[in-house]
Amino acid sequence: MWENVYLILARTPREATKKAEKLGRAECVEQALTVNGKPARLVFGGVRKVLSCAADPMAKDGTLTPDVPILYSGIEATFSQFVVRNKKDLRSLIAGRPTKVAYEE
Repeated sequence: MWENVYLILARTPREATKKAEKLGRAECVEQALTVNGKPARLVFGGVRKVLSCAADPMAKDGTLTPDVPILYSGIEATFSQFVVRNKKDLRSLIAGRPTKVAYEE
């Protein structure tokens, strides 16, 4: 399982979730993919959580600004890779419930 983390500009958590779902589904296009030499496919499982984060909102003159030129909505900031035992654990993880996982660096 991969968990991708995106920066999304949104006014509400609900709007952020909808945008994240759209990005996640767009990533799951048909393509030749293997994992450890075995055929695999990308499947969108859902949005696990939405967090609020902020870059440095201070402009060069010291005033607050919504313009943050380095970060932009839709950029993938990082990703995490986990291994779960079965589909039940996968669904629990996606839903944000406590689940045993192996985190792979």
